[in-house]
Amino acid sequence: MFLAYWTICYGILVLLGGVMGYVSKKSMPSLIAGAAFGLALIGSGFLTFQQRFFGMVAALVLTLLLTVFFGIRLKKTGKFMPAGMVLLLSLVTLVLLGMGFMQG
Repeated sequence: MFLAYWTICYGILVLLGGVMGYVSKKSMPSLIAGAAFGLALIGSGFLTFQQRFFGMVAALVLTLLLTVFFGIRLKKTGKFMPAGMVLLLSLVTLVLLGMGFMQG
């Protein structure tokens, strides 16, 4: 249950990050990617309530993609916000999901 709630909260943060990217920099790619990934993560969180394995796999794939993207972005820009923050949240989520898979 905790993983489902965590994934939903993580998705909301990703969604809000996309909105903030649009508001602050007028970045349409941030808005689109933030909305797409955020909604997909929220959906995978809700899916975890019904079909734990499939919801966790979906969350894992989405989180891996965000981890790679924001890792590259942090290396390129060197700025903690927003790349480092999303990378940190993504890494925490990966650890939690990994622990969830180990528990079965």
